[in-house]
Amino acid sequence: MRLLTFIFVLIVTITTSFELLAKDDAWFQLSMDELLEVDVKVANSTAQDVFKTPSTVTVIDKLTIQAYNFSSVADAVGMVAGFSVNQSIIDRDIPTSRGIMQNFYANKVLVLVNGLPNRQSLYGNGYVNRIPIEEVERIEVLRGPSAVLYGTNALTGVINIVTKHDIDQVATATFDIGVPDIARAAGSLDFSAGDVGMTLSVSSIHEVGTPYEFENAAIDQRRNDSSFFMEERVRRRTVTYTIEYGNTDFFLNGYTHEFSYF
Repeated sequence: MRLLTFIFVLIVTITTSFELLAKDDAWFQLSMDELLEVDVKVANSTAQDVFKTPSTVTVIDKLTIQAYNFSSVADAVGMVAGFSVNQSIIDRDIPTSRGIMQNFYANKVLVLVNGLPNRQSLYGNGYVNRIPIEEVERIEVLRGPSAVLYGTNALTGVINIVTKHDIDQVATATFDIGVPDIARAAGSLDFSAGDVGMTLSVSSIHEVGTPYEFENAAIDQRRNDSSFFMEERVRRRTVTYTIEYGNTDFFLNGYTHEFSYF
C-alpha cells in the first residue's frame, strides 16, 4: 500500500513539473505587447498589469521650491531620499539613485522635460539644470528601475521636469550674488491673449570657486611634483521659449554649459 502511494505521489509530482516547465517555455513565445498585458501580482489584493502597479514617486511642487529657495533643479533633486547629485572628474550635476555609480555620466537616470526624453546623443546623459528653476512647475522623481515603462536610460530612476503652464501678463527678474565669485541672474516675460500664451525666460550663472590644493603622485611624475591647485569654474546659460495655443504647446530650449574639470 505504501509503495502504491509513493508511486502515485511520484507520478503526480512529475506531471506537475512538466506542466510548470511547459508554462515557463510559453513565456518566451509571447510578444512584447502580450507581455505588457500580463497581470503582475505585487503587494496588492488584486492582479494588475505593469502600467498600473504602484511606484514610489516624489513630487517637488512650486510651493516646495519657493519654501526651500532651491537655486537649481539639481539642488531640489538632491533633497529626494535615495537620490543624490554628484560630480565626477569630467562632468557635473550627475543624478544618482541609491548610490549606483553612473560611469562618469548621468546615463542611468532618465531625465525628461514635460515627458520628453532629454539625453545627450553621444553618452546618453541627461542634464537636470537645462531648465531654470524659475520656470519649473514641479519635479517628479521616480526611484528604482523603470526601463520597462520609460525605455532607454531609466535603469535606476526617472526625473521628469514639468515647466509652468499658468501664463499671466507679468514680468519677473531675480539676481543673486555670493562670495567668493558667484553671480546668478534670471528673468521671464509672460504674455497671454485669448487662447494664445507666450513665455520667454533667460538665465545665466557664473561661479568661480576658491582654489584648493590636492595631491596625486600619479598625475605628473616628470616634474617630481604631486601638488596641484584646482579652481572650479561654471558658466551656464539657458533660454526657454514657450507658446501655448489651446491644447497645443510649442517648446524651445537652448542650453550651454561650460565648466572646468581635472
